[in-house]
Amino acid sequence: MKKIYLFMLITAVVNTSIAQIISQYVETNSGTTPKGIEIWNNTGSTLDFSTNNLIIKKGVNGSSPSTDYTLSSGTLSSGLVIVIGTSDMEATAISNGATFYLKPFTFNGDDAIEVWYGVTKTDVFGVPGVDPGSAWTGNGVSTANQNIQIKAGLTSGDTDGWSDPSIRFKTVSTNPVGAGGLAGIGIAPINLWKTSASTTDWATGSNWEDGIVPATVVNVTIPTGASNYPIISGDAATPSECNNLTIESGASLSIPVDKALTVSGTITNSAGNSGIVVQSSSSGDGSLIFSSGTPSGTVERYIAAYSGASDGFHMLSSPVNNMVIAGSDFVPGTSEPNRDDLYGWDEVSNEWKNYKIGGNNITNFVNGAGYLVAYESTATKDFTGTLNKDDVSKSGLTYTDASGRQGWHLLGNPYQSALYWNKTAWGLTNVDATAKIWKESTSSYIDIAASTGIIPAMQGFFVHANAATGSLTIDATDRTHNAQDWYKNTEVNKLVLTAYDTEGGTAQECIVKVVDDATNQFDSDYDSRFLPGYAPQFYVKMDGIELSTTAFPELTSEMIIPMSFIKNNSTEYNIEVIGVNEIEHQEHVYLTDLKTNTTQLLNENPSYYFTAEDGDVEERFVVHFSALSVNENDFSENVKAFYSNDNIEIRTNKPISAEINVYSVSGSLINTFNLDGESSASINIGDYKGLAIVSVISDGHTFNNKVIVW
Repeated sequence: MKKIYLFMLITAVVNTSIAQIISQYVETNSGTTPKGIEIWNNTGSTLDFSTNNLIIKKGVNGSSPSTDYTLSSGTLSSGLVIVIGTSDMEATAISNGATFYLKPFTFNGDDAIEVWYGVTKTDVFGVPGVDPGSAWTGNGVSTANQNIQIKAGLTSGDTDGWSDPSIRFKTVSTNPVGAGGLAGIGIAPINLWKTSASTTDWATGSNWEDGIVPATVVNVTIPTGASNYPIISGDAATPSECNNLTIESGASLSIPVDKALTVSGTITNSAGNSGIVVQSSSSGDGSLIFSSGTPSGTVERYIAAYSGASDGFHMLSSPVNNMVIAGSDFVPGTSEPNRDDLYGWDEVSNEWKNYKIGGNNITNFVNGAGYLVAYESTATKDFTGTLNKDDVSKSGLTYTDASGRQGWHLLGNPYQSALYWNKTAWGLTNVDATAKIWKESTSSYIDIAASTGIIPAMQGFFVHANAATGSLTIDATDRTHNAQDWYKNTEVNKLVLTAYDTEGGTAQECIVKVVDDATNQFDSDYDSRFLPGYAPQFYVKMDGIELSTTAFPELTSEMIIPMSFIKNNSTEYNIEVIGVNEIEHQEHVYLTDLKTNTTQLLNENPSYYFTAEDGDVEERFVVHFSALSVNENDFSENVKAFYSNDNIEIRTNKPISAEINVYSVSGSLINTFNLDGESSASINIGDYKGLAIVSVISDGHTFNNKVIVW
């Protein structure tokens, strides 16, 4: 078995000047065959020979090299090899998984070889222009009559050439025509974990057979019978890496909490569910991203117990293929007083469907679906089975008018790593652009925006269909090793207002932000409907829609943003604001409490404390960007306005003719009235509560004022 290793400093993307190198060479010891070379793609990308031809040049007996073979079609994936040679090498190359190209080479041990990728020379074998006699030799390694392979640690071509082959190669066989004479041909370079490894650390060079830690383009094998098996030590920022990963029967690989492994090629796991273990604890989860293969494994999920009616709920998703629930760790207990729960969500009936009720037909964790669980006892539970790696399509997302929460669907991250929400375009059809995640620590939903929002591994999330035929595809290319909490954000022109329940420890977040393409009406591409949890309800209402994220094209000094608040079981609260000093063109951000007639400059103090009672008007707060003179009744010396008994009252000191309009702070017209030589008017505003804008237009003059309707 061939072995090769990469230094830690080699990066995943290799310059095309070393885009392919000779990793094995065969020159017969009898007759004219076998003769051939193995070419290794040691980059992090696929080589396309139709774009850049692979050219092999030969220099005979010290002559200048000239083209001997050209490959002008086909590709070579990262970390893999092709074999070019005489026909008697074909069976071995193909049986070892390589693509074979027939070329009846006639080179001898004294002929130099050059490898070119298009117009770039990437490797030289021997010394062009020099005749060494019968062969180049050194330390028992010869370019004549031997099968030789590249030595460990060499990952780039030598474009100057060499006179001593032992610098780059080691001898596999001195009898290429005999049994085993073609050993290794067609097998991409492999890094082998030592069976005698002294520790479990993946990143310790001495644990690998030739002392080098693997990197992106290298294939890795974990053999049977090791005294210690590898534990991944790379983190999310600098994950451990390899190309293909093979785990032999009885071997194992573990990924601890907050550690990460990227396998850019194929995983082959002959050890079953115990061969790969991705661990979880109260501190976090391990992370695995791989590109190919159908390996089985175990992915742990730490789940804290509940302590009351409003905590301990977790939204999860399975990272293995359609795992059967019966017999698994996730089956909720049934004996009283056990009150474990496992639910699926049904949009049509607007109900949580209980696993314990057989008629609900919840038998498997469906790929890409989310589930709600709660358990009496804290435990680390195991997902076992074939690990998911492919895209997951979700279609038929309904929007039911009769449903209490029209259009909401509980989906889930189906992978062993975190996932960007809709970063590479998930093909959202009739689905709002913002998703929601249940934040267990605050017992509320928070919004995650496209491209930047992170869905943690095994995390359920809600999406909203805005028509009856919603669909999307969860794109596996958006997987990521995430190094920070997904809810952190430092965007410019974004206010994050959070209403905290200081007694119960819950909290509800509400976001106001600037998006150039947004409007001042509801936009499904930028705004997000509010979804209540156990925290106090806190949202912006626009066009009659309750919103947890509201986007505007700009925030101006004239804007007033109404915010509704509905208490939960507590009495004492505070609102904290992040981003007040990151609003472009606005030096001041104010919060006004309409119940207490209190205005606070959030730039100076971003925390506002208050109490709430049952029966309080929902439209309690407004955010604004210039000083607000609330209930200042004098529009001018001649016109006054005030609120009384569901009416806006207008009084003037002399009869006038005027048009009077009353608006909500979101700009909606509440009512209008015309004065015709009169000095008073009562304008009914129905059950509207909050801040009203009164506009009086007379003789070409406009007078505006703000009136609290409480």
